[in-house]
Amino acid sequence: MPYCTKSDIVNLEVPEEKLAQLTGDGEGAVNDDVVAAAIEAADSEIDTYLAGRYTVPLSVVPAAVKRASVCIAVYIMHRRLRRKDDTVWDGYMKALAFLKAVRDGDDSLSGVTSGNGAVSTTDGLAQDFTRTKRDSGGNVVGDDGSTEVW
Repeated sequence: MPYCTKSDIVNLEVPEEKLAQLTGDGEGAVNDDVVAAAIEAADSEIDTYLAGRYTVPLSVVPAAVKRASVCIAVYIMHRRLRRKDDTVWDGYMKALAFLKAVRDGDDSLSGVTSGNGAVSTTDGLAQDFTRTKRDSGGNVVGDDGSTEVW
């Protein structure tokens, strides 16, 4: 399920006549294949940011993710035609900033349960992983500074 639709793009960002120009049909109609490809590319980019904390693709699409998908897809369509638009660029950069904040744990997706992240499982039980401290000779160093030779 895509994170946004052509209707979302028209309703939130780009009037249909401008969308027809962006998709390059030339006959005044929106080229749905170009829109679908831009949405697919946008959603793929979103998934790369969210994959560390959530199961992707998302089954529930929060409004913020829909908005990010719209902004990224519109940016992709502008880039395809090598058109520069500061408003589109700002929307794209805000979408990326939001996605980076989610990725880094500074923001979260409302209504979405965190899926896959730092916990590894092998048999359905959570595994806890720690790093063993070693000195320059490869000996295990305890928290108190003592050394054990294996």
